[in-house]
Amino acid sequence: MKPILFAWIILATVISFRVEAQTNQDRKNSLSKTLNRPRLSKVLVRNTVRIEAQTAKGSSIGTGFFYLFTPTATSLVPAIVTCRHVIEGATNGSILFANLGEDKKTRTESRQTVFYPDFEKRWIKHPDGKTDLAILPIAGTMDQLKSNGFIMDLKTFSDNDLPLPEELTNASVFTTIKMIGYPIGIWDSKNDLPVVRTGTTATDLAIDYEGEPKFLIDMAVFPGSSGSPIVFAEEGTASYGTSYMIVPDKLRLLGIVSQVCIFPASGGVQIVPVPTSFDMTAHVGMPANLGIVIKSEKLHEFEALLH
Repeated sequence: MKPILFAWIILATVISFRVEAQTNQDRKNSLSKTLNRPRLSKVLVRNTVRIEAQTAKGSSIGTGFFYLFTPTATSLVPAIVTCRHVIEGATNGSILFANLGEDKKTRTESRQTVFYPDFEKRWIKHPDGKTDLAILPIAGTMDQLKSNGFIMDLKTFSDNDLPLPEELTNASVFTTIKMIGYPIGIWDSKNDLPVVRTGTTATDLAIDYEGEPKFLIDMAVFPGSSGSPIVFAEEGTASYGTSYMIVPDKLRLLGIVSQVCIFPASGGVQIVPVPTSFDMTAHVGMPANLGIVIKSEKLHEFEALLH
């Protein structure tokens, strides 16, 4: 019996080592896939575009971001989202797009500026008539550029990135957030990349500020930030010396920057649309470093217009 028992012990030990080796290899493969995946932050900075508009008052700059609408179970509508006041009164406009490389992962140095006559008329304004949002479907632009060998690099938000009601209920009142855009027109023009800024929510995300689907952020909001996405973003893989801890990325599109609070020279407090021009005579006053954000749930209401 002893030789048989000894043989079973040896066999069990060999199997255990093989299982452990396979488990370690699986972990290495999983880690390799995770580490080779683009960082969430590097994807997010490829989600926005710089919008330039010409109005009777001059030129203006705003921020737009890519969003993939799903008006039906079988249709997808790629679009750019921004604030309505960015494009109101615009006779002409232009948007700079980046080119996706042959590997379908990285950008090339090629850029294409698309000029749009009758700029305002091309946008679909929010159907309730008061929400400061507008969208520009871009499937036609994508096809036009593709026919010339230019593949648009766009990383889109979608319904999957919107927060669930229970997530808003459980969210901290002072949640750390990111704003992505072009404050004061600042951007990396060489690489066509926006600026990322950090702040916190200033009101409870689960509550509609002043009874409207909005919330406040504790962050300085400058001209050019209109239409900037406000996101909660945590990158999953974290390094600890030579080891890694793998957790899923966390991303939620919380809203869109629309207005800013200021102290005017006449006194009191005013809430005004975020300026799109850099003519500071438009609103004379001290900024309160508080921005007003439209909740991302309002994006759902565009889908009825896209059937």
